[in-house]
Amino acid sequence: MNTGRGMRVRLTAASALLLGAIVVAGAEGAKLTTRSASTTIAPGETGGKAATCKRGTKAISGGWRSEAEGGPFAFAIDSVGVGKRRWRARQWNLGVAGDVSSTTYAYCRDQRLVTRTKRTTFSEDETRTVVARCPAGTKALSGGFDADRSDDGLLLVNSSRRAGRRAWAVTGHDYMGAVELAVKVNCHRGRALAKRQKTETIGSLAPGDDVVVAKCKRNRRVVAGGFHSGEGISKVGPYFAESRKQGKRKWRVKVGLIGELPITAYAYCERRGG
Repeated sequence: MNTGRGMRVRLTAASALLLGAIVVAGAEGAKLTTRSASTTIAPGETGGKAATCKRGTKAISGGWRSEAEGGPFAFAIDSVGVGKRRWRARQWNLGVAGDVSSTTYAYCRDQRLVTRTKRTTFSEDETRTVVARCPAGTKALSGGFDADRSDDGLLLVNSSRRAGRRAWAVTGHDYMGAVELAVKVNCHRGRALAKRQKTETIGSLAPGDDVVVAKCKRNRRVVAGGFHSGEGISKVGPYFAESRKQGKRKWRVKVGLIGELPITAYAYCERRGG
């Protein structure tokens, strides 16, 4: 009988599992670093940049902001992870307020992710929700969208948020042409992120009256976020000009529209330190 050797093998395996759990927990609780990239979008043009994380880290989530003199005047075309280290965001400048400044943010750390993508082609004047689902045993950490944009097609996204614990849902409306929408969800094997949300009624294009902020509880940090319009889409909005992390605990959303709609910002939060 080689009882001692068998015991050592079992202890070694148990130690490896414990070490793996510690490494995963440490990655989940580690601070995020932010990388950004900026550009200017001319009136009537589509533009944006990809922000790239440093080597050794991954873009586990991301966001963007667009600004123009007088208010938010840009459609979000995409905000999505590209490869392992980049987050890309593009907008279409409506052309009513001159140039639009655009900044993309990548939120980075070394963490293992599994990505799933769902692609759907919209027909003109169609509204649909597209859902990408994580594999069994994993949970949704963040998500994004990539809407094909051309002279013949335009899709307006009015909702990008977590759907339950294992999915990411994006709602869009096709204004013209046939447009393909790709929805991506980034999945992990750790704890489900806590959800915090804030809903406010937005009633104008006026700067300062177009922002909604969701805030994580104390001792938690925001890892990712999303947005949602509580009612339908029209040609006067809503169009989301900003969805990004603000500080350690907040997710900030900026929207443009004419009329009044309830707008919700979502913050997905984890405990600091794992």
